[in-house]
Amino acid sequence: MDSDGDGASDPSGEGTFLEWNASVHGADVWPYDGTQWADSDGDGYGDNIGGENGDLFPTNGDQWSDADGDGYGDNINGEDGDTFPEESTQWADTDRDGYGDNPDGYKPDMCPNVNAFSSIDRYGCPDSDLDGYSNPDENWTVENGADALPNNPTQWLDGDGDGYGDASEGQNADACPWEFGTSTKAVRVDVNSTSGYTSLPSFGCLDEDGDGWVDRTESPLMDLDPNEHFDGDGDGVGSNSDYDDTRGFIKTEQDHCLNDKNDTSEACMGWNDPAYQAYLSSVEEGTMVLGYNAWNTTTSEDNSAGAAGAVDEDTLNQVIMAGIVAFVSLTALILAVAFVINRRKAAAETKQYGGVRPGASSNASKEALEGRGGLSADGGIISDAGWDDDVEQLQFDQPSDGFSDMAMNAEETDNEPDTMTYDEESIESIAGAPTTPASEPASEQTVAAAPQKPTEAPPVPEGGLPDGWTMDQWQWYGHEWLAKYGKN
Repeated sequence: MDSDGDGASDPSGEGTFLEWNASVHGADVWPYDGTQWADSDGDGYGDNIGGENGDLFPTNGDQWSDADGDGYGDNINGEDGDTFPEESTQWADTDRDGYGDNPDGYKPDMCPNVNAFSSIDRYGCPDSDLDGYSNPDENWTVENGADALPNNPTQWLDGDGDGYGDASEGQNADACPWEFGTSTKAVRVDVNSTSGYTSLPSFGCLDEDGDGWVDRTESPLMDLDPNEHFDGDGDGVGSNSDYDDTRGFIKTEQDHCLNDKNDTSEACMGWNDPAYQAYLSSVEEGTMVLGYNAWNTTTSEDNSAGAAGAVDEDTLNQVIMAGIVAFVSLTALILAVAFVINRRKAAAETKQYGGVRPGASSNASKEALEGRGGLSADGGIISDAGWDDDVEQLQFDQPSDGFSDMAMNAEETDNEPDTMTYDEESIESIAGAPTTPASEPASEQTVAAAPQKPTEAPPVPEGGLPDGWTMDQWQWYGHEWLAKYGKN
């Protein structure tokens, strides 16, 4: 029986020994569809491609249709499934990023083994900032169209290559896209600002000193100094260094302090103190520098301690000087007393011994024998004028009284001429000549005839002339001395 008249009999006897089925006997799978009768791959679509629900892939149970006609079934998950069933130029997508593997097809995946999503310069490649432009690599550079700023989603082009994007609405847009530059900000004069200017963002312009400021907006000469950019008072010193950028004659803190004596801040006190400035000049490199107040406190303490020490030292010096003066004065007094005593002692000995001290040798006798008597003698009548007491003058015109006025000191002599001594006796008394008081007027004295000098001198004692005698004296009075002392 062939119900649909397609030439294939209907199946029958299902479940009996007379069963006639499609799989074994070739019965019509679609007994009521005259356009289909067989389904070789059992996918439910007839093998007759031209029939209703015909199977385009009669031997592939996973595929039956191909909408784009590229030869790959529309069942994506089946064998030879078409990933892009409506795009005839693409069917496979190995990395499943949505871009086909066919390099000649529509939106071909330029990185077919990398799941990536660049979509502007090329498809299916890494795009870090997801702006549609792929990251540059060794096969695809910025010159080829890769993202010049792969980490900035608002920028991708950089015509001058300075790192700032050309998109004016993008982030960090290049203010000077026609020239390479590294600036990040510009100076705009603002008289209402306390600093005298305001800062504006300005990327990618010329900045030769590398301070970040656009050179053409900086004050004159400041574009050459990386530490300066604005000079409000035009004194050639930038505002960063200028202590007062509103007054041209105030450049440093020192200028300010020297011109404003009313400023009693620690800094100005230090600038106006020469001692502190000298301290700063003496500080060695690497040594901690004290601020003015700390230095002043330390110096005051040192001065106080030094003053106390100085008082003690002065007192000690005064005591030492007083001791030295006392010692010198006492020594001088002792020496003066000793000198006076020695002078008096010498005068007494001269008076007593006629200038020759006991035990000292005398040349008087030798001189007398040689006829030079009196040359070495310094006592007797010749030296009598040097005595301290008054001695009566010899009166040679008075007759001798026989030595009655001479006081003998017999107990203190051994009757030897060279050792014999006498107390407070003058030559006149020894010679027995009468004396006249010095105060008696000369007119009252009796004038006698001058005696005659003996023609011969008496014999000289064995020990020589007595001490203090001259040969002339001996010639005149020697016989009297011999008579008095029993030597004749």
